[in-house]
Amino acid sequence: VPPPFVAGPLPRASLAPKGAQHSGLLECPMTTRLTKVVDSATYAAVDNGTCVEPIYTSYECFQAAEELLRTSDLAKEEGTAPDRPPGCSLSHADRPGGPAHRAFFNLAPPSAAASCSAAARCVCPERATPFGEATGAVLYHQTSQPADIGRGKAAPFRASSSGGYKRCRPWPASDLLAHRNPTCDIRHYKGGQYACSHMWSLLDADQPIPWADRPLVFRHKYRFWVQPYREEAVTRVSRSPNELLLGSPWEYDVPTCGPAVAGCSREGGLWVHTVRGSMLGKQSIAHLNSHCHAPTCLSTALYACAVGTSLADCNASVGRLVFETRHGYF
Repeated sequence: VPPPFVAGPLPRASLAPKGAQHSGLLECPMTTRLTKVVDSATYAAVDNGTCVEPIYTSYECFQAAEELLRTSDLAKEEGTAPDRPPGCSLSHADRPGGPAHRAFFNLAPPSAAASCSAAARCVCPERATPFGEATGAVLYHQTSQPADIGRGKAAPFRASSSGGYKRCRPWPASDLLAHRNPTCDIRHYKGGQYACSHMWSLLDADQPIPWADRPLVFRHKYRFWVQPYREEAVTRVSRSPNELLLGSPWEYDVPTCGPAVAGCSREGGLWVHTVRGSMLGKQSIAHLNSHCHAPTCLSTALYACAVGTSLADCNASVGRLVFETRHGYF
């Protein structure tokens, strides 16, 4: 009998529930060792009304405050405060000997928060960048811990014809952009492969890196089915460079579903989140290895539509089911 699974230390942003049979590190959450460098926005301090387009994350809030004040010497806090404006605001700090300014990211909804004022100036984007079009990168900050040797930036969020960059393509390639999936925009990004570069620690900055002198070891177990080789019975196939991607690329977030959440529906008494997309077939498919967002995936399915059907109109109703995997086979 194998020993019980123990996840070990986790950063605060881990989404793995208590007692989960997987580690929250697998999803590479955004830790406090990381910041977001949003290079496609300029900001202004507003002392009345509200922002036309607010700042949505504490990462962008603190970076914007530093840009406005031209200093990183400021107190940075996050919380729920009905007496402060929604989103990002700046105020004078009342801490003798401490930073002169305080940047606060308010988690309270706009309906339960105050307006911008001279005492709490809102930090607002001057020219709001549409969702999915903000450019920038995730930056790693090395700590003084001897085992912490991570550094540098992840690949940037922007469009590129040569690949290597992160951007969600619009429908009919995928409906992630229309759903405003957080993985499509660096300002909303909550973690994933772009928060998980070589030698980056996946723990928060105040958490020591454990077992530095004892590297963790894991083992793979494989099972192979073989049969005698007969040349006349074998068709040579090759891996296609044209993967059927629904990600941004390679990944997407699974939201907490509810009545107003895009992509969510009630099926059999459960909330189910569905991502769809289409691409023009460029080859005959001999085999598909479906990779789905573990550990939440229920199924994947591929439908082939008749020649002449537009990508936008190709769906499960008009297509022919050619591949499907269901829960338990991922």
